[in-house]
Amino acid sequence: MNYYVIQVKTGGEEKYLKSARLALAHIDPEASPQLIWPRRRLKIRRQGKTKDVLAPIFPGYVFLETESIETDVYWTLRRGIGFYKFLNSNRNIEALTGQDRELLLHFLRLGEVVEKSKVYFDENKRIRVVEGALKGLEGCIVKVDRRKRRAKIRLALYDDSFLIDFGFEVIEPLEECWPDWKFWCELGRRMGQVRNHCQRARAGLVQDGTECRVVRKPGMD
Repeated sequence: MNYYVIQVKTGGEEKYLKSARLALAHIDPEASPQLIWPRRRLKIRRQGKTKDVLAPIFPGYVFLETESIETDVYWTLRRGIGFYKFLNSNRNIEALTGQDRELLLHFLRLGEVVEKSKVYFDENKRIRVVEGALKGLEGCIVKVDRRKRRAKIRLALYDDSFLIDFGFEVIEPLEECWPDWKFWCELGRRMGQVRNHCQRARAGLVQDGTECRVVRKPGMD
């Protein structure tokens, strides 16, 4: 399946999608191409209240999932409210390829709405991503705001580079959740050594330095 990019008025993505989807449904409701609008969940604070909102991952862009763009679909999408152009241009429409396609699929694998990533901070206060949209994009992170729990990353689509915020939730690493985990691991290891020693002793094996030799117990002759 191919993915094509439609540039629309920034902030008017939802209005464009509503008008375009309605028009496409009149062409062929069962076989109409799919319009996709990837979004991210963010926590914002306004007037002393905190709430979750959905914001576009690629502001000013929506995506068309189809094998090819037929003429009637082309003109229908161009008449959508807030339409600017296809990429690269209306005369040279190209499907996403290479890194641009992989970037889009990275988010779509998580769903059209991307939830907050799960992260923790190591002993050097560096962010470590456990799961979520930030996983695999650590090299794109340019700023981390621990108070707001946001990571600013740099994305690129075609020749357009932009900064975007992603929300995250802080979880505790294994060492902090289980402060005695090393103790229990070491205890388990030593108990295993004791068990093996007892088994060797019952078999008539005695540990002598670094060598193990067989001895005869009294009454074995």
